[in-house]
Amino acid sequence: MPSPSTEPAVWIHLTAYQDAAAASRLLKCLAAQSRSPNQIRIIDNSPIPLDISPLGLPIEIDHQPTNLGTAGAINRSITAAQAQGIDYLWLLDQDSEPSAHLLAELLAAHQQLANSNRAPVGIVAPLTRNRDDAQINLPMRLDRFKPQKLDPTELPIRAELLPAAGMLLHIPSIAKAALPSDRYFLDCYDFALGLAVQEIGASIWVIPDLELSHQVSSKIKISTPAGEQLVTDMPADRVELLHRNMTYLLTRHSKGIDRVAAALNQGFKALKHARRIWKYQLEDRNSKSCAAIRGWLLGLFSLAQQRN
Repeated sequence: MPSPSTEPAVWIHLTAYQDAAAASRLLKCLAAQSRSPNQIRIIDNSPIPLDISPLGLPIEIDHQPTNLGTAGAINRSITAAQAQGIDYLWLLDQDSEPSAHLLAELLAAHQQLANSNRAPVGIVAPLTRNRDDAQINLPMRLDRFKPQKLDPTELPIRAELLPAAGMLLHIPSIAKAALPSDRYFLDCYDFALGLAVQEIGASIWVIPDLELSHQVSSKIKISTPAGEQLVTDMPADRVELLHRNMTYLLTRHSKGIDRVAAALNQGFKALKHARRIWKYQLEDRNSKSCAAIRGWLLGLFSLAQQRN
């Protein structure tokens, strides 16, 4: 267990999958950090191990060819950090590009918030900005049965739902949190983690003047009567996963009439997504639109085993 008198022990978690170039770009960013981590844990979910140069960094590569997904990979690193008595775990993935002082700034922000709050501070995070379209991914709170976006201010924002990439976890403060199921695989694990941390009385804060360059989802350029637009696109199995996980999460965190409202609201969103897929004439649109509805129906009943 790290001594209170010493500098806190910090690990960095990286989920990698079939893109050695992206992982290498991130490692270059980490090599430039003004605050060096004690260890960088790379969970490599690729079928064949990626060829990754350590660049002199303290790297541990954990190859998982069966593909744990984002959920299983992060859970694995959190569990390891808890077992080793690590103070902080910084969550990134291969699409992240942190600025040189971001880790140091997040650590300082956590210390400041921890000193000014009675409740333990479980997570601090920067805003994430998509590289494709420069849009901010707004943090959210759960408003009865649906997420509510929070507008950035100059002060730290108390939130519950935000992207995992960029989260700095204070491991002692989240020790009692029940980690979300590995079956979330990709989508909504970060939301489930935020709710689990909030449920044990620990707080989650977004620091608006800190940003992480990231790409939450792929976007394609399409032509419309109003001109060219960037539209989110994903394979059919990912569309199903997104709606299944979000429906499951929101209905399990709602009670009574709010649970019914959550189910109906997510069904409406699945229908809107299906219509949008057809409107923009995306490739394989029949499979993708059906996947949205199928995912919603599956999420009403269970978080089914992920198909590999």
